[in-house]
Amino acid sequence: MNTGLTNDEFRRLINSGRKSRMASVIVTVYDHPQDFPHGYVARAHIIAHGGKSAYVSPMIYIGRETLDEVRAAIPPDMVKMIRHPQDDPAILETYV
Repeated sequence: MNTGLTNDEFRRLINSGRKSRMASVIVTVYDHPQDFPHGYVARAHIIAHGGKSAYVSPMIYIGRETLDEVRAAIPPDMVKMIRHPQDDPAILETYV
């Protein structure tokens, strides 16, 4: 399974969003979520400053067979946060 964007496309979109002063980007990594039961997924959540809610683009994601493959696509300078115990069980980690 190799779905969604390529690693380079994913990194480029994440980094371009991170350069904006009008938005923040958070990447959430999921372990076999319902819509991708055969692998791991990373999705970009874009938060517009002054906006009412986060936006998740169905196009800004990667799906891979292993967790290491997903992590390899996340920009290396992003900081990993562990999941909160009340998070959905499919959420493994989040990067800011």
